[in-house]
Amino acid sequence: MSIGKPGGKPGLTRRAEVFRVVGSRYTLVVDAGTSRVRCFVFDSEGREVASRSRAWEFVESDEAYSLSREWEPNLLWRMIRDLIGECVEASKASRDEIGAVAVTSQRQAVVFLDVDGDCLYAGPNLDLRAFFEGAEIDEDCKEAVYRTTGHLPSFLFAPAKLKWFERHRPEVFESVSKVLTLADWLIYRLTGEIASERTLMGEAGLLDVGSRDTCDSLLSELGVEVEGGTLVDAGCVVGRVNAEAVDGTMLGEGTVVVTAGADTQCGLLGMGVSGVGEAGIVAGWSVPVQMVADAPLFSEDASTWAGCYPAPDKWVIESSAGDAGSAYSWLVRLLTGDEEGGYKVLDATADDVPAGSEGVQAILGSARTRFSNPGMRAGGFVFPVPLALSGMGKGNFARAALESVAYSIKANLEHLEATAGRSASLVTLGGGMTRTKMLGPIVADVVGRQVNMPHMPDASALGAWLCAGTASGEFATLEEAVGWARERTRTVEPNSHQSAEYQHFYDGWLDLADRLDEVNL
Repeated sequence: MSIGKPGGKPGLTRRAEVFRVVGSRYTLVVDAGTSRVRCFVFDSEGREVASRSRAWEFVESDEAYSLSREWEPNLLWRMIRDLIGECVEASKASRDEIGAVAVTSQRQAVVFLDVDGDCLYAGPNLDLRAFFEGAEIDEDCKEAVYRTTGHLPSFLFAPAKLKWFERHRPEVFESVSKVLTLADWLIYRLTGEIASERTLMGEAGLLDVGSRDTCDSLLSELGVEVEGGTLVDAGCVVGRVNAEAVDGTMLGEGTVVVTAGADTQCGLLGMGVSGVGEAGIVAGWSVPVQMVADAPLFSEDASTWAGCYPAPDKWVIESSAGDAGSAYSWLVRLLTGDEEGGYKVLDATADDVPAGSEGVQAILGSARTRFSNPGMRAGGFVFPVPLALSGMGKGNFARAALESVAYSIKANLEHLEATAGRSASLVTLGGGMTRTKMLGPIVADVVGRQVNMPHMPDASALGAWLCAGTASGEFATLEEAVGWARERTRTVEPNSHQSAEYQHFYDGWLDLADRLDEVNL
């Protein structure tokens, strides 16, 4: 795979010019996450002025099986364009007052372009159509793929999706000229410039994580040699909003556009996590647990991921509590019928339930994620019977679910620490799930450590704002920007008595999880 474009890295030689433009009052952030796309307008102090969001809509394909997900490219762009316009309008900012746009997106989402730049395929991280192609790659090249890209299983990533198109839609495969990640494609639609941000390329399986350069030899071996864009780091200006993108977005032509990279790593920035050995948990639709490292770290059984940190010369090692945020959202809808207001309802009912949820235990995801061995597992709630002798209510189930999330965070954090050979020097929790007020204190009690939390739940969006500030010169470096975010975190201290109780409950939960792993579905 040859990735390159004449002219070097965009934005690096235009910093002084960009600073004068970004001196405007507001920055627009596009955060294209797993469950929905969100747009924010931030003021110059990092305060949210306006926000709008919309759930993704996928199209069905007769050529792919039921686990496939795909966007219709024109509808996708119009939706995001209109959402940007709605957010700008809600902020009451003029075109001239929006000084910059920063874009971050979900990982593993990719877009295939033809030689004219037209979109052939746009698929989210939830598109699992390439399961068999990925399995074949791992059977033949598992060690090489993991040691090069830092990621398994292959069916999640761009090379396997390309192999799927080669097998099932050869006419599309033959027409693929470039592969971009979702955020990079959105920037292309805004500016006409094609660039590839490193953290996103790594999370799409298209980067040699050690060298932070393209993995040409591996991709050649896999038979998927296509181009991307100029490799850039988070916090770089890629281009400016062009005349075509002005229509509908309410952005001014010439507004600078900054790449902010992968949403999880962007979340680390927004949570103030940058030091080697510091851990960050971005609890959104999924709950990845990452630790900053000074070199790419690999586990012997390929059960963790190795990726790039947004700043050069740093990496992340990752385990995950899986789709715990999505699972809790499902529970909120099930118990209250109101996803928006239901979180507050369950917070109130769960607050009266003691630690341990009076014997109710929940397994709503994998206890210890092993990236090398994914698949369906048994889960659910276990509680004391006969029911006639208990007074269990919604609060018990809500608290048990939150405790399950915290137990899984603890298990995956311990897994990272064992792989890294060190204890985390700092634990920070952010993401949309922290709107559930009880989650932070429960996590602190379960892990038995001080937990930092950012001043706003949308850590990835805040991280994107920091990237724009770095590109503009408002912050001298990305490290300085992260320091600004850390100064604004709050600290949640564990309750020593409850932490001791939770150790007992945690051991029982792990035992239950191990037993459920033996259940065949």
